Amino acid sequence: MTPAPPFTGRRRLHLAAALDQRSVYDAGEYLAAARLAERGALDFVTADDGLARPGPDALAVLSRVAPATRRIGLVPTVTTTHTEPFHVQAAVATLDWLSRGRAGWRIEVSATEAEARLFGRRAAAPADALWREAGETADVAARLWDSWEDGAGTRDAATGRLVDRAKLHRVDFTGPAFSVRGPSALPRPPQGHPVRLVDATARPARAVAARYADVVLVRTAHPAQAAEARAELRASAAAHGRNPDDLRVLAALDV
Repeated sequence: MTPAPPFTGRRRLHLAAALDQRSVYDAGEYLAAARLAERGALDFVTADDGLARPGPDALAVLSRVAPATRRIGLVPTVTTTHTEPFHVQAAVATLDWLSRGRAGWRIEVSATEAEARLFGRRAAAPADALWREAGETADVAARLWDSWEDGAGTRDAATGRLVDRAKLHRVDFTGPAFSVRGPSALPRPPQGHPVRLVDATARPARAVAARYADVVLVRTAHPAQAAEARAELRASAAAHGRNPDDLRVLAALDV
């Protein structure tokens, strides 16, 4: 995504818009909306998604939008439940390559039994457990993005070698929900770590947001509630050893 301009004594206003159109399957409408947001100098657009949600796949839609835009950030929702962390990170990294460094990832969980039945591999779980798993996915995704050193792709015509294996590294992640050996199948994304976004309106998501997110959404129209959530998230980020100023907390409004 486009970096913020140099600090000039005023805080920068960050704006984004959702491209959610559940009954729309024509790419042209998404392109028009994203281009309008880009002309309006918004920072990024989001596209909602869910395993049982009707409508086109958010990540695929924004992959179509990527080559038709040049500056605006593209943030699809990708659930971490019933999906494989290796595939999730590869999909987000692919969008970052297609957009030349403008990809984000809204981390979400799928908590309903109906969604679990779509896959049939496990039953639905409590929100707290699902968000702990989402945090592990965010952690292993970052490790996989870093598993390729810069310059690991050699494309050496003389030797026929495409990759310098000495610059690829296993992540060997093992957690309660899954294990991932690595390395990633793709080179490190242009941004290094695509921007991670969490809707932390619900409290089970806040620990993951404070620890792993770059941008946090809080759905409220009341400034006092937004300020309270921001203070809580910043304090939690500091407790995890992060600089609270690295966390952007945005109010999500229906306009």
